[in-house]
Amino acid sequence: MQSERKYFGSGFQREPAFKHGYKRKLSSDSSEDNTDFDNSVTKLLRRNSEILKAHLGTQNINYELARNQQKQQTDILVAALGKLTDALTKIADKL
Repeated sequence: MQSERKYFGSGFQREPAFKHGYKRKLSSDSSEDNTDFDNSVTKLLRRNSEILKAHLGTQNINYELARNQQKQQTDILVAALGKLTDALTKIADKL
């Protein structure tokens, strides 16, 4: 039945949908396997989602702490530079 085959690019071919009038039926075991697989994937995705959410929460806290620490260090540096400027101004006034 070469005439029923359709050829597609790169040498792929499509066979007729049904040969000799037989149809395949899905067994109930296959349906149960699919349901079990779907449930497993759903549980896995939920668990991964919770882990990712916890990780991102921790990361956000760490970034906030780092920003606060950087702000404190910047404030300390600005205060020290201000005192240094005042001292240099006093020295320049005396000259």
